[in-house]
Amino acid sequence: MAEESQSQTIRAISWREVFPFTHIFRAFRVAIQPSKLTLALAALLIMYVGGRILDALWLDKYRAVQGEIVAYQEGKPLDEYRQRVREHVARRYEPLLEKLSVKPGEVYRKLAEDREFRRDAALKGLYTKHVRYRIRCERDEAVRLANEDYARSDKGEQAREARDRRIKEAYEKYREELEVIDNARGRGLFISFVNYQSSQMNAVVSAVVRGDWLGPGGVVESVQRFFTVAPGWALWHHPLYFVLFSALFIVVWAIFGGAIARMVAVQMADEDGKLTISVRQGLSFAASKFLSFLSAPLIPLLIIAVVGLFTAVVAWVLFVLRLDVLVGMLFFLPLAAAAVMTLVLLGTAGGFSLMYPAIAVEGSDSFDAISRAFSYVFMRPWRLLWYATVGVAYGSVTYLFCRIVVWLILLLTHVFVGLLVFRTTDAGTNLWTALFPAPAISGLRYQIDTATLGGYGQFTAWFIALWTYLLLGLLGAFAVSMYFSVSTVIYLLLRRDQDSTDMHEVYQEQPEEEVTETSAPLPQPAPAGGQEAQAGTAQPTAPSDTQTPAPPAQTAPQPVPAQTAPAQPTSSTTAGGPGSPEAPPAQQQPPQPPAPGAPSGTA
Repeated sequence: MAEESQSQTIRAISWREVFPFTHIFRAFRVAIQPSKLTLALAALLIMYVGGRILDALWLDKYRAVQGEIVAYQEGKPLDEYRQRVREHVARRYEPLLEKLSVKPGEVYRKLAEDREFRRDAALKGLYTKHVRYRIRCERDEAVRLANEDYARSDKGEQAREARDRRIKEAYEKYREELEVIDNARGRGLFISFVNYQSSQMNAVVSAVVRGDWLGPGGVVESVQRFFTVAPGWALWHHPLYFVLFSALFIVVWAIFGGAIARMVAVQMADEDGKLTISVRQGLSFAASKFLSFLSAPLIPLLIIAVVGLFTAVVAWVLFVLRLDVLVGMLFFLPLAAAAVMTLVLLGTAGGFSLMYPAIAVEGSDSFDAISRAFSYVFMRPWRLLWYATVGVAYGSVTYLFCRIVVWLILLLTHVFVGLLVFRTTDAGTNLWTALFPAPAISGLRYQIDTATLGGYGQFTAWFIALWTYLLLGLLGAFAVSMYFSVSTVIYLLLRRDQDSTDMHEVYQEQPEEEVTETSAPLPQPAPAGGQEAQAGTAQPTAPSDTQTPAPPAQTAPQPVPAQTAPAQPTSSTTAGGPGSPEAPPAQQQPPQPPAPGAPSGTA
């Protein structure tokens, strides 16, 4: 008789199994959590403070000029560009130095009389503090004279308008001269670096929104500029600054970045959200693996440097000894060395974002992290490229969403706090607008109009700026947290594809790292009801090598396979125990004492 066909109904589709890349979409809810944002914000604050301290300690003549990194990006001769910009700024700054001639002193007299000395000081951006004080005094004097003339007038409409116009012109002139002073002094290297990197990150987001990936100014070009232009500029033209700031960056990245990666790894391993890990536990793990996090990205670069320098030294020796023909005969050796450096460079470029997740997920050292990252890059390049594309697109969209939220917060604050503020500054502008300018969605930079504020107003604006920058810092913290979240998901996906390892398998430390399970509490043991009840409710334990077999006379009539897993006991060493056939009461033997190392719950 033919079997009747049975219809089957598909009630659900596991999209994450059909399309594994959708796991990346879990990264947003993980990255936005306060614990990760707190760690990322702390890392950004430490690097910001360190960078500002370096800028304050750096000599003015080594500071950056306006547009310097862009000129480096365009391939312009940077020394000529800097000299040309400084000469242009010096022509505007030199007249301001002449204002110091009214002050007593040999230096000020020389500034007024010696044009070469004054021009050299203008090129180097010297005496900016003195000039700033002098032009502020001139502004205050102009405002005082305008008020006195108005007081002596008939105080009519025309007189008031004339006074307001003179005061406004004085403040406008003061603002322009402040800009000249700032350009003459130059820009801090850290601020120049951060501004350029921020512009490239915004360019990536804009390119994703308009769907431009391969065109000029598209996603690929902006990402390439983000990782190469500003770091290359700092390395080649400001090497000492690059080394100092890179040391700070790597240490902070190892501690806080490692903690974020660990927290994301534990949370991603539990899809049901039952496992959590605290900030303290994440930092503890990062501290225990500090050397691994620190050295993982450096070891490949060190290999490239050692191989490259060795090749250069050998070539130099051979050319000095005029063994040119030997260089030609053995030219395959530098080609082989260059091939090794190329492979290491490609593996580092593609696997850099996988090294921290590898340590966080596996609990391994830096060499294992490098090995896994390189393996996934060279064995699964197209999957890595696809996952990275999805990650960049999804990260850009979520970053844009958070940026709009921050902009709305700032805009609503600006509107409603200043709704009933009608006071004006001495320049005639609205006080609240000077303290807290309206934000623009295209650029969330907060710039105080210090030219129109007095000492008390600047003190007030400083506190407003503190809270505003913290809010803007949260936007950057989200970008950092999202980077580690997406990188960890991509690592777990590549590990599953390459090693057939389930995404839920993550290294756990006990008891140093106590992962909290937020599921329902375990059930209480049943009341004691005899040997059978106790044996049935006993917790399974791992089998022991010292466990001795029971005497043959006490075994069950039917053979039972040996226990191979500690999940549930499948046999008993006494008759009548769980898992054995029930024997007649007359054949039962007295309870025997348990053998040493036997599992609990056996009679």
